[in-house]
Amino acid sequence: MYKDSVKMAGKAQICLDEMFRVMEHHEHMIPAERMEDYKGLKKLGLMQMSKIYNLMWGGSFMADGVSGLCDL
Repeated sequence: MYKDSVKMAGKAQICLDEMFRVMEHHEHMIPAERMEDYKGLKKLGLMQMSKIYNLMWGGSFMADGVSGLCDL
């Protein structure tokens, strides 16, 4: 289930990146009340599911050797 979420988030991120590329020259047209959301989405992206998966099932946390220092 989580792997499917990561795959879908990756596909959605590609679409989002393309939207940001297209909007780059038109950002001035975004209403002020939406600009904060736009900037937040641009900063965070849609790959949150990938980050959750990595934390829960041994992504970079395990690869860094930190897991040996923690009670998992």
